[in-house]
Amino acid sequence: MVTQLKNVFWIIVLCALVVSCTSPPHMTIYQTETEWVDLREWPSGYPTLTNLSHPTDLEPGQLRELLEHIQYKQSELFSSHMGKRHPVFSESQLTLLTPELTKAFGQALPEEVIDFRVRKEQTGHRYTKGFCFIYQDEFHLIIQELQQPTFDSSAYLARPLTIHWKFSPQRNQRMFTPSSRSTHDFPHWIITPIL
Repeated sequence: MVTQLKNVFWIIVLCALVVSCTSPPHMTIYQTETEWVDLREWPSGYPTLTNLSHPTDLEPGQLRELLEHIQYKQSELFSSHMGKRHPVFSESQLTLLTPELTKAFGQALPEEVIDFRVRKEQTGHRYTKGFCFIYQDEFHLIIQELQQPTFDSSAYLARPLTIHWKFSPQRNQRMFTPSSRSTHDFPHWIITPIL
């Protein structure tokens, strides 16, 4: 019992640290209990890009097309095979994100990113979390959590765990390449030109 209480204590401490490391939103564009689109300061732990191309007018159709063509591959538990391509965003995520991101890009300051968390289905328990921004006429997308179950989701136990995923670039898309001085790799950062 004492060990379990110690474990619970450390989980609470870790959660508090994660929350304290996240900067508060400058402005909330969209929010429910489980989903959001916010304007935030540049997140720590990522190479800093300055003078982002915000605010900017990005047409909803143009933004939707950018998001529709971003895909990934994944491996399942105990497998190194990456499998077929999947869209990063479901239809319901695109329907929610397109107008909200359009508003956010129109209001974001040059030092802010658009942070988001959206469910895969309208009533689902899986979500995708990340942030995006525009830099020198290119759309940057960083996915921090891809199709993760919420803690109360029974679907988590019914599906094999995804142990590895990566973007599958196409149509002029490329992965972010850190400078030669960087000691970190950023495999979940994709860049696509805005045409």
